[in-house]
Amino acid sequence: MIYYQIFGRASCPYCAKAWELLNLRELPHMFCEMEDSPELISYYKEKYNMKTVPIVLRRENEHAELIGGCSDLIKHLENEDEQDK
Repeated sequence: MIYYQIFGRASCPYCAKAWELLNLRELPHMFCEMEDSPELISYYKEKYNMKTVPIVLRRENEHAELIGGCSDLIKHLENEDEQDK
């Protein structure tokens, strides 16, 4: 199964936009809320070499592909649309 995973904060407008984009497209996704876990956010930022949230992954079984942040997700989805044409 392919799905998207978002690491972020509900209070972050870019995290909310990433969630909204996936929700509107009815793509399977999960939002990992880390508002109260700054250590966990730091861990994932370091793990994926990201400076900000959201951190968006495309997951398929055990494989995780880093998409990036919100603007990267927008580009990824546009590329998916182009490939479907």
